[in-house]
Amino acid sequence: MSLSHDFFLIPEEVIIEDGVEWYLNNRDTWKYKVHISDLIMDYMFDTFQWIPTYNPITGAEENGLNIYDLTWIKEPGINKLIRILNHWIGLMREAPDSFCIGGKTIWKEDGSWEEAKYKIDKPEIIHQLTALHDLAIQGAKGKSCILHYGI
Repeated sequence: MSLSHDFFLIPEEVIIEDGVEWYLNNRDTWKYKVHISDLIMDYMFDTFQWIPTYNPITGAEENGLNIYDLTWIKEPGINKLIRILNHWIGLMREAPDSFCIGGKTIWKEDGSWEEAKYKIDKPEIIHQLTALHDLAIQGAKGKSCILHYGI
């Protein structure tokens, strides 16, 4: 099982005082959620840093996603997320059905370095990104926020 990032559409009227507790109690039953592979998130990470967000751990308005914890995406961040995802989905449509992406550089036992390579399934990545795009569209239409829970 690979690591994933969870995104939840949360109506503004839902008060969440402790995001970790909410996540533990609702992650399996919440209807409006999307899972994105950590490999894909890592690949696209720099562009997600352009999104205005709120970090409930620090209590600060920031840019980008907290890769290991909670991040709130509210307006105007939701609309920026939609635009970024539009471009990534379009770019991925140009990819072959199966392709490799580079990962982190890893140390091998023989004393050499090697860049990790991961095989990606085009239909699956487009499915995941489209699901997140659709969730963000729902958030932009109503009075909702997106709660991101990192790996």
